[in-house]
Amino acid sequence: AQAVMKLRDVENDARIAAEEGGARIRAHETELESLRREAAALREDGGERAREAQDRADRAEAELAEATRQAADAAFHGRAKIDEQALEVERLNKEISGASEAVRDARSEADRLRAKLDEMHGEWQGAMSETS
Repeated sequence: AQAVMKLRDVENDARIAAEEGGARIRAHETELESLRREAAALREDGGERAREAQDRADRAEAELAEATRQAADAAFHGRAKIDEQALEVERLNKEISGASEAVRDARSEADRLRAKLDEMHGEWQGAMSETS
């Protein structure tokens, strides 16, 4: 149960990271589009302001690329954590299944031995009543 809860937590953390990464990417995309429009308008006028706007657009594009890379990296690591935890849950389920089988086997053996003991006790009581 604990491993399943941890898996749910890891999945939730990955979902939140993906949402946050997506929001950062959308914000950078919006800023980049705005800066590109500004740079295009200033290009028509020429001069230093156009170069500054283009520089800001280039920086925004680089920031967008970095945010996209970070989101992809977070998604990769999140998926790896989810996969790792899912494997742990699977391993524990197999262990539980094996333990359940061992318990069933032990109960069957105990029942067999109890029946054998009852049989031997019956034989002993029979032998005792014959000798009295």
